[in-house]
Amino acid sequence: IHPPTMPMMRLAATAIDRIGRERVTIVDQIAAYGGSDLLCYRAASPAPLVERQTQLWQPLLDWATEAHGARLTVTHDITHVAQDPAALEPLRAVVEALDDYRLAAVSLLTPICGSLVIALAVEAGHIAAQEAMAASLLDEDWQIEKWGHDAEAAERRENVAREIADAVRFLDLLDQ
Repeated sequence: IHPPTMPMMRLAATAIDRIGRERVTIVDQIAAYGGSDLLCYRAASPAPLVERQTQLWQPLLDWATEAHGARLTVTHDITHVAQDPAALEPLRAVVEALDDYRLAAVSLLTPICGSLVIALAVEAGHIAAQEAMAASLLDEDWQIEKWGHDAEAAERRENVAREIADAVRFLDLLDQ
């Protein structure tokens, strides 16, 4: 048995063996991503990048507000912006309410995407794997367009795509 070649088994084992024992810690870790969510940190320039971030990321933040009442603050600075606890609490409540299997998928998606909002949008069926990948890799894609292909970045991109696809497939199987 080689777990990396068996992603559904790996996610199921995580749900069975880890989530139950460490649920509070895992919920804390995942919910904490809301405080520094990728979607909240935007470029100030160049204009085409700002526009692309707004087009891809703002609808996801709007969804978090509409679906969960979580109005996160956006900044165009690289320094940390403290999010209002009233905005983070609904996101935490969603994470806490997930069953162990769905939490296993969200615990994979959140760090790989750098975004609790993206992970929850995938879990809710609001966005598909391709949309999650485009949103989470937007900055990397911009760099590739500007500076060209990088082997290390391409490998990371493949890993992100595979992990997102695995989590989405797992969630789809849970819904059957």
